Amino acid sequence: MNVSDCCSVTSICCIIGFRRSSLVCLCGGATDCSVATGVGWPGGRLRCWSGMWGGEAPAGRCRRLLVTTVLLLLLVVTMLLYRLCYSSPGTVVCARAGAGRLHFPHTRRRLPGAIIIGARKAGTRALLEMMNVHPQVMRASREVHFFDRDNNYRRGLDWYRRRMPLSFDDQITVEKSPSYLVTQTVPERVARMNQTIRLLVVVREPVARLISDYAQYLDKGARGGKPRLRLPELVLRPNGSVRTESRLVKISIYHRHVRRWLQHFPSEALLIVDGDRLVREPLPELRRVEKHLRLPPYLNENHFYFNDTKGFYCIANDNGSKCLAESKGRKHPPTDPQLVQKLRRFFAPHNRKFYRLTQKNYSWPET
Repeated sequence: MNVSDCCSVTSICCIIGFRRSSLVCLCGGATDCSVATGVGWPGGRLRCWSGMWGGEAPAGRCRRLLVTTVLLLLLVVTMLLYRLCYSSPGTVVCARAGAGRLHFPHTRRRLPGAIIIGARKAGTRALLEMMNVHPQVMRASREVHFFDRDNNYRRGLDWYRRRMPLSFDDQITVEKSPSYLVTQTVPERVARMNQTIRLLVVVREPVARLISDYAQYLDKGARGGKPRLRLPELVLRPNGSVRTESRLVKISIYHRHVRRWLQHFPSEALLIVDGDRLVREPLPELRRVEKHLRLPPYLNENHFYFNDTKGFYCIANDNGSKCLAESKGRKHPPTDPQLVQKLRRFFAPHNRKFYRLTQKNYSWPET
């Protein structure tokens, strides 16, 4: 192949390569053959061609041409990476690098600026995944349990920070550990770390939350081959009264937990998210979350779609679609209607206290 042949078939600025031991196409375009150059390895020997010399280049110039071409290619790749990572600070491709992966400049691991503290089985995972669509949100992918487990807490804030994702300066890191809501020591520990942190509490109708929690209890028992108690045995005493000491029951008494957090944080720091509405109609609740976290409005109806098969909303983004794991949204076990009524009557006065505390009436059924 000569220079003119190459120029007649390509307008690519620069190509380096070989094919079947012959020189492949050179540089330049049909209108600029006088400066066309190319590098190849025909016959296993480095050769350079240049329209400037009208044929094969001298050995010295060939080496200089090769070095120059390689440096130019490296420069182009570096510029492309820089443009990819920093043309928008919210770009998540670079910031999500984990342990052992590339760590781009301007990103670092930060302590959370917001924590989803509960409630368990109220929609905390759904909220976290939906928030993660926002380009200025970086989430911890796993529940860290730093504040509620003494062995983790003793490891210190540096240990906690290392479990957070990389983020840019304008992004907020969010962690989720639902047991934080009900653990006595956690509010004081979080306040000690950061009294200006933003807190999110997801709640749903207390009996529905309790039954969902019980469904997970059954599922874990089935997978582990462990026998499980029936729901009445867990939540009722032999005389038929509600076991207030039952974990399933205690978690759904929301006003007690929220009141404890408000002893350490102002009410403006804590946002109550309606988990029932989040499942039915996510966007209004997510816009409240954006405002609470002081994020610019971004989420819209195009980011979510209703999955008829699963029966709840899934996430649609540039990378495709994503639904929660099969363990989320599992079907509730059949429950005796009389037990449901008894539990609703038990929770009714607690719910009214919660309404007064949060200044919102959720209208949860009382019978």
